[in-house]
Amino acid sequence: YTWKTGNTAIEDSNIGVYVSYPAVYTPDDTANYKTVDGEFRVYMKKALAEITAEESYAFDYNGSVRDLGIGKNHEESTFVYTDVNGESFFISTIKNVGTYVFTVTLPATSHYEEASKQITVVISEGEYPNKITPTVNAATYGDTLADVALPEDENGVWSWKDSTATYVGNVGKNSFTAVFTPEDRGYEAYEVNVTVDVNKKALTLEASNTTVVYNGEEQSAVVKVKDGLVDPDHVVTIVGIGKGTHAGDYDFTATVSDDNYSGTITATLKIEKADYTPISPVGLTATY
Repeated sequence: YTWKTGNTAIEDSNIGVYVSYPAVYTPDDTANYKTVDGEFRVYMKKALAEITAEESYAFDYNGSVRDLGIGKNHEESTFVYTDVNGESFFISTIKNVGTYVFTVTLPATSHYEEASKQITVVISEGEYPNKITPTVNAATYGDTLADVALPEDENGVWSWKDSTATYVGNVGKNSFTAVFTPEDRGYEAYEVNVTVDVNKKALTLEASNTTVVYNGEEQSAVVKVKDGLVDPDHVVTIVGIGKGTHAGDYDFTATVSDDNYSGTITATLKIEKADYTPISPVGLTATY
């Protein structure tokens, strides 16, 4: 069978009803058989609409509205978006961290059936794009992390992972973990190791026993720590304390020798002359 010329066009008015279309049957042996006219009833139904989209999407947050690339197979109607409650949904809101469940519908037209698809979009916290390692000022032995200020940042807040009561440790370069929490909470916080330079703590020294009287033996001034020890039971070594045997002035500079402390003091050890008591002679005689 073939449709007769001029009768194969489908009119819009025929969609949804049965329509008769003439056709002709042509036998293979046309030399001996006549063609046969016929008529066929055809039900004209709407074409199926198709929505091109995945049922689920997963993204990491990047600060931008996500383009899902939803497509369709005709242009006779536009998409309608609704949430799980049937209220209007705006795909321009698919930006922040969260789960979005909505239905996209392509309404029916005179030529196409209605089509719909439920879509789920999950946006997770994204990795912060501009990671840095901050620098901090040097600390002093005995300081805690509370004494070491992290820099200010207009895009978030820096904080120490450890308690701010944590001591910065011995003199040298020590590493601690800092945490950056972005102001844009779509990004996850990140950690970096920060190097803290720890300097020696200066002690206040005091000198005593700086004035003595000659006694024929070596004598020494006394230098002690007056203030500044983190651990009052810690014993520091002080070198260069003034010593002397004979009467006179001995200028000296005493210095702390310790891995974590420094300190100096300049003073004078004064050895004064001793009183001399002579032995008086006895039995002296003289002749006129």
